[in-house]
Amino acid sequence: MARIYLDTWCMNSESSGMGRYGRGLVPAVIAAAPQHEFIILRPAAHAARGPLIPPSQVTSAREVFMRRPRPDWTTLLAQPLLARVFSRYGRPDVYHSLFHLLPVGLRRGRFAPRRIVVTLHDLIWIDHAHRTDHNWLGAKWLERFGGVAIPYALRLADHVICGSNATSNRAAAWLTPDRKTTVHYGLEEAWFRQTAVPTSSSPPYIAAFGVAKPYKNIATLVRAFARIRQRCPEVQLVLIGGDGGAGGQIRAATLDAHVTITGALNDDDLRALVSGARVFVVPSLVEGFGLPAIEAMALGTPLVISDIEALREVTGDAALRFDPANPAQLAEVIIGALEDEPVRRDLAVRGRARAAQFRWSSTAAQTLAVYDRVLNTPLAPGPRGRRTRATRPPSPHPRAR
Repeated sequence: MARIYLDTWCMNSESSGMGRYGRGLVPAVIAAAPQHEFIILRPAAHAARGPLIPPSQVTSAREVFMRRPRPDWTTLLAQPLLARVFSRYGRPDVYHSLFHLLPVGLRRGRFAPRRIVVTLHDLIWIDHAHRTDHNWLGAKWLERFGGVAIPYALRLADHVICGSNATSNRAAAWLTPDRKTTVHYGLEEAWFRQTAVPTSSSPPYIAAFGVAKPYKNIATLVRAFARIRQRCPEVQLVLIGGDGGAGGQIRAATLDAHVTITGALNDDDLRALVSGARVFVVPSLVEGFGLPAIEAMALGTPLVISDIEALREVTGDAALRFDPANPAQLAEVIIGALEDEPVRRDLAVRGRARAAQFRWSSTAAQTLAVYDRVLNTPLAPGPRGRRTRATRPPSPHPRAR
């Protein structure tokens, strides 16, 4: 038995990819390992949202709500707060941060975690900070912050879980192969169930998430949509959750009447909307994984993706691709899918088959294998007080006290 802390601080926004990662992984890990004691660290603001853990699992897990301030950089100062939690509930055998930041000094003190695992979702803050914020100063700050904070977390962790091979390959600048493992995200079973779709009398529509970060590349999709309207005037565009920062562009192109911008949707409404789309588009310039892509595939919605490394890895041969810098090409790819029903049927079949490979149960099993690995890998003192792996054979992991 081990005492494992799962820090879900990244779930302040449960609708984000990282929030959905935490919401899917935590219950699956606990269900798969009832022999361990789990302590789930959750943002205090979530106390009113109800338990993350099913009541049947409360014997092996507890939820602790923490008032951790925003923004992201304050995580680096959270060690005293975590130390108080560790002293109250017991020293962690494994502390797993589900976000790629770790507090400074986390290894200090008698209640410091014996082993530390961190999930690295992407390196966008380092490589593409200028595409994260429309404000130049905000993007520059994020680049400076990420360039220090993320490498620090990667050095401090005993093991790093990478959300994709694309992220793992980029992380090779900081991590040797034995200190990282690729573990893909999963999907809840509800995404594989048949959902209602609009009737044939409803206008056909293209759907995408309208996240306002520039690297999500919604501006290119809007430019492509203006071209699509010339050939397919009945087609509408639905942007989920916002206008993607392209509201002015939509108005300037007089597309207001043909673009629907939704607010936040619950999972049932989201599945119904995505399943009813003729085409779902992920036009990003960069991604660490691309969870919306596998969600669309699971529903059997024809998928069009930008031709970037992470999305190629995730979707395999189950999506049509385009150059994310070329709106004309995107328009042609979408028009081709809209006008060719056999192509859409083929994409639906391929997509469901591909998505079936992504289950939270599999993600949980691979995550638990990482815990077992670090618990059974002895560490020896290294230079300047750092710990390194010893060369002697592994010993059984310590029991929680």
